[in-house]
Amino acid sequence: MADLASDSRFMQTLSSKFVSDARQLVDGIEAAMARKDYEQFRELTHALKGAAMMAGAIRLRDSAARAERITDADFKTAGTDLIQNLKGTLEATNQELSRMVA
Repeated sequence: MADLASDSRFMQTLSSKFVSDARQLVDGIEAAMARKDYEQFRELTHALKGAAMMAGAIRLRDSAARAERITDADFKTAGTDLIQNLKGTLEATNQELSRMVA
């Protein structure tokens, strides 16, 4: 993303907005898991995958894609590992974006 814009303030704003939106999606994914709402879970993981792809956040996109592929049967037994993976990958993405736009 940094290669596409010479305005560092714009890039900081864009990065901050992406991370904020991605956190909301991850929170929604976690809530959908708690409710056992497979349809909402799939919708939100798909949205996170797309947002990450547009932002160039490849690791986050891949984590969301893996989550999106969970079957209905596996969804019922999915634990906190999946959410922790998404949160950890998002935090690593945030740190990298912060480093890039600093």
